[in-house]
Amino acid sequence: GLFDGQFGGLYFTAMRSGADLQKAGRELNNCLHEYETDTIYEVLSYGKPIAAIELRNRKIAQARGHSNANIAEGSELQKAIMSWALHFGLGWECRLCKGKSMALKNQVSAIQRLWRIRVEGMKQHYESEWKMMK
Repeated sequence: GLFDGQFGGLYFTAMRSGADLQKAGRELNNCLHEYETDTIYEVLSYGKPIAAIELRNRKIAQARGHSNANIAEGSELQKAIMSWALHFGLGWECRLCKGKSMALKNQVSAIQRLWRIRVEGMKQHYESEWKMMK
């Protein structure tokens, strides 16, 4: 899938078929079989699904563990999901940490600001070097 990759020791992969959704839904004990494949990513640990993520308009609409459990605040799973989302520039609608989404959004915003500052600094550095080379 477009956003497949490995983050925090976990593998994120798009659900490619209805059969994939059915299998993951059975293993996670949830209703994944009701979703469309292009909107759901599963999170695998050692080849076993440990969570599913629903994307809507390049934003995480929800992320749930086994039996639709919330993702624990500060957990390694939450950190991996955040790394994955930031890497691909995904946003948050955000039921990732129910009731704590403002703290999560603030944390993500701070990380995004730092990246923008870093990229701007690099851009200015290379522009000044380019001018000196002319």
